[in-house]
Amino acid sequence: MLQAPSPDRPHDAGPLNPFETAFALIRALKDDIQNLKSEVDEFKGKAEQRFQKVEGDLDSTTIALTKRCEQLEAADQDDKLSTNMRFERMSDNVEELRKVKQARLDNLDAQMKAEMNVRFEQNQALDQKLRNEASNLRKDLEKLSNDVGSFKNKVADDSAADRTRHDELRHDSEKLAALLSDSSLTRDPFNQLGYRN
Repeated sequence: MLQAPSPDRPHDAGPLNPFETAFALIRALKDDIQNLKSEVDEFKGKAEQRFQKVEGDLDSTTIALTKRCEQLEAADQDDKLSTNMRFERMSDNVEELRKVKQARLDNLDAQMKAEMNVRFEQNQALDQKLRNEASNLRKDLEKLSNDVGSFKNKVADDSAADRTRHDELRHDSEKLAALLSDSSLTRDPFNQLGYRN
């Protein structure tokens, strides 16, 4: 372990005494301890001043807050009283409005029931008229259906008769064509005389 030379001793004073260095170290530690002690005392003094200041501020703040709370409680009581009065007035107004609205609703309900009865009677009359009209249309439709059926039968009969008549006429015209084709007037005289091939 290296030993620190004494600050009082010159460099060329000779070999070091181990006790001198120990005493010098103890003196230096003692000075450091004294310095630390004075710093701690100074820090304690500052801390005490700060705590006293904080306590003073806290006391003044507490007093101010107490006064403010009392003022707020008084204002709250006043607000409660005025609010209760306003609620009572509003309750009276709401009750009056409810009565007026109830009367209007009853009136509207009576009018709506009367209108519904009138509409119901009108709808019944219209339904009856529509039923009668539908019945008449059904009868007309059945009559037309019967007429169309008889007309179809007549057309089918007429078509069959016309077809038969057409077939007879065609048969007759084929017979006439066969007769006329064998007639001497329709023959080509040059063909028979051998002038044409």
